[in-house]
Amino acid sequence: MSDAPVAEPGQPIDVTGRAGLVFHDVSTSGTLVFAEGADGDLPIEADEAAIQAAAESIRAWLDTVLSERNRGLTTTVAASEVDATAFAAAIGADGPAEGGVLATQVANATYLIEVAYLGEPGWALARVESVLVDTTAPDTEVSRRLDSFVFSIDDAGGVEFLALEVAP
Repeated sequence: MSDAPVAEPGQPIDVTGRAGLVFHDVSTSGTLVFAEGADGDLPIEADEAAIQAAAESIRAWLDTVLSERNRGLTTTVAASEVDATAFAAAIGADGPAEGGVLATQVANATYLIEVAYLGEPGWALARVESVLVDTTAPDTEVSRRLDSFVFSIDDAGGVEFLALEVAP
């Protein structure tokens, strides 16, 4: 399944996802919207450090949220404007649990984090593929899920979780 350490049966799994990164320049430079050399066609220098930092912040946030999910918690999401109860239902954090451990655990996750920037990062989409296992057999995959998380990124580099879309 993966080279990640396997949890003991009945124990919650701390998720450390593997991230792929894609960065989208949303400036009009080189798009033929404006004539070559016009103000709208001038390139806007990307703040590479800020873009990378936003992507890393999102990766760490996803690790935390999926690890909390395995314990039936939504602490991090509850700190956002997103309805934590609806989020828990959508991601399965309200499922059957015993001793603070969900019966179905996210054992491993792969993230495709896309950050759009206009010099500075402005928003991001993270597509998350999660491998699910039964807590009594954490080394055996039972299913997978694919979710999309949407974020905004403010001028100071702060990342805000905005929405979740669950694949059917």
